[in-house]
Amino acid sequence: MSAFGVSPARARLAACAVSGAMAGVAGVLMDYAQQNVVPGTYDIEASMIVFLAVALAGMTSVSFGVFGAMALEASVVFGPRLYDLFHSSTITSVMPLLLTGPLLIINAYFYPSGSAEAGFQTRDKLLRKVAARHHVEVPSLIADRAVPTPLPAMATVLDRAAEG
Repeated sequence: MSAFGVSPARARLAACAVSGAMAGVAGVLMDYAQQNVVPGTYDIEASMIVFLAVALAGMTSVSFGVFGAMALEASVVFGPRLYDLFHSSTITSVMPLLLTGPLLIINAYFYPSGSAEAGFQTRDKLLRKVAARHHVEVPSLIADRAVPTPLPAMATVLDRAAEG
């Protein structure tokens, strides 16, 4: 974007500011439509679940983001049933933190772009195998390991042009 004279950092910050303003206006309009504000409506846990879903899944893919949100929501819904198997009240309150914290750290260490990066790498590896098996050369799959061919020297080009 800087080729057009627009700073990429400024454009990103402006996009975040505009989206935050839109979210704020949407919240005000929702409260106005309901004609009341209930303190439990905007729970911090719901915001944290959405943030964790994006952090785990990555922002590069909508499908992985949806999958991450579904996985976290499933852990919230079905987690207490699994914790009941331990017959302990302390583990019921501590287990979500024990699971999500290390999972976030491990995921961020191995896949900084989220689980979508792992999914895309697996997909590309599978497609490379299929293309190799069928002897199909797909430029987008070999672009990351293709070796660029050197350009001919200018004198060689001029010599060829003078001959022809």
